[in-house]
Amino acid sequence: MSPKDERIAECRTLLQREGISSPRRLAARLGVTERTVFRYLRDMEGRCRKLDHYDEWMPLILVHLCRYPRSQFTGFELARRVLGDHSAVLASTLQRMEREKLVTCTVKPRNDGIFSRHQPVYWWQLHPDIALAVESAQEAV
Repeated sequence: MSPKDERIAECRTLLQREGISSPRRLAARLGVTERTVFRYLRDMEGRCRKLDHYDEWMPLILVHLCRYPRSQFTGFELARRVLGDHSAVLASTLQRMEREKLVTCTVKPRNDGIFSRHQPVYWWQLHPDIALAVESAQEAV
């Protein structure tokens, strides 16, 4: 058993046998920070460290891209337009959508004159097959 697993087991024991539920008291008893106790609790619950917003964000991104089937957007633009939060990072959601053939990604060099031309920009757009279906449906209406 690794040292981390031993500390998690000790944390579990303190929770179950001694009834200590305060993260601050657990941290003091274990000799770790309160933040570490929160990580132990998360690990005991079997939760992942990384938040996965795919189920929440994918439909919103898809609706936006269907409105503009042949347009390309950066992840920053999509976050700002779809979520109203330019600081949200959509990379994992967009990459998963690409694996599922919902979107395509094109990497191009910057051309705005502000940053280095060697810095790549990732442009996302609706997958061509889906874009064709959306355009056909729009024409039929």
